[in-house]
Amino acid sequence: MNKCALKLPKESDKILQFKHFSYKEKIPFAIYADFESLEPCESLGADNGKTVNYQKHTAFSVAYYLKCSYDNSLSSFKLYRNHDCISWFISELKDIAFNQEINYETATHCHICNKPFTSNDIKVREHCHLTSKYRGAAHQDCNLNYQNSFNIPVVFHNLSGYDSNFIMKQLATGFAGPIRLLPVNKEKYISFTKIVEGTEIQLRFIDSYRFMSSSLDKLSS
Repeated sequence: MNKCALKLPKESDKILQFKHFSYKEKIPFAIYADFESLEPCESLGADNGKTVNYQKHTAFSVAYYLKCSYDNSLSSFKLYRNHDCISWFISELKDIAFNQEINYETATHCHICNKPFTSNDIKVREHCHLTSKYRGAAHQDCNLNYQNSFNIPVVFHNLSGYDSNFIMKQLATGFAGPIRLLPVNKEKYISFTKIVEGTEIQLRFIDSYRFMSSSLDKLSS
């Protein structure tokens, strides 16, 4: 007969509390995007008496909002309508990733001490530890406790069930870098991350429908 025992927490460990305070740090940039598509089929014929092809979904427009957490003047909205909207969007993501890296790499002075970087200095991305706002490039010695954050979330509503089908191929071939997948099956993904080769930037695609399970129309009303 199996013996079971109930283990109660010790007096010193009886309270469950939040410990990962580094997760509270705001990321510098986030992207919110959406595709629209609807194209009627040329033929409405059916292979049998039960199935009728009445729509062929082809992406025709895309819009995205780039939100900067530390300087709202860097936030922007863009909309593009054309049959090549997928390749346009992937190109925009590439530019955003490389521009963020270029701004950091081309910084010549530490924004804390205002002294120039020398060949012996280690440069880091510095954030305010009280407000979590990005403030500029800094010497390593000026900011010893900083933890680098190189992720740019790209948020789609119903990414897993719809938008990922449009962008996966272009994302894989549009610019260099591997893709890490968190799959449900071979055709559906919970999340995926594009590693931007030549930088430390990672574009992480996530589905807002997984924590806001309603239509955008209802969520915005």
